[in-house]
Amino acid sequence: KKACAAAFFVAADGAVAAFADKFGDVHGLPVTETQFKGEEDKTTFDEATYLLGHCCSIITDACAVTGETKRLLATADRDFKIRVARLPDTTSTILNPEIGVPEIQSFCHGHAAFVACVAAIPSTVGDAYVVSGGGDGAAKLWRCEDGEEAGSVTLAPPRPKKVEESPAGDDDD
Repeated sequence: KKACAAAFFVAADGAVAAFADKFGDVHGLPVTETQFKGEEDKTTFDEATYLLGHCCSIITDACAVTGETKRLLATADRDFKIRVARLPDTTSTILNPEIGVPEIQSFCHGHAAFVACVAAIPSTVGDAYVVSGGGDGAAKLWRCEDGEEAGSVTLAPPRPKKVEESPAGDDDD
């Protein structure tokens, strides 16, 4: 399994680096303040903690959506959707495998093709938002609370499918 997307978020008692793989799983690792400052030797982990998964879908991107009262993880996939999960307040809870997967906050549906990328919009007050780009040529703005589309623009219209011509002499006339 190879990582295809990464997100980083700060919790009340530390930070977590989350990595998604092409098989639809998201795993997390703790990150300490001493690692940030370079005061600690390189850390090798035996295993990352399973956080969540997209059943039978390839994850294309991930981002952390954080604010004063929100700690969310948005993951995009090839099945035209974005999943927004609500994360606990502490790294010890987030990375505890006995607690289970985070609660789903919302799903963002509306792209007509795969979701290629997703990014958080920084906010310290009010609703949390993410923006996404898809294979349908659209960029969309989503409200994380309920998954509602808040705006959209078509950056590039989808290419028309190429019609193949039949070889000469194969007419049914």
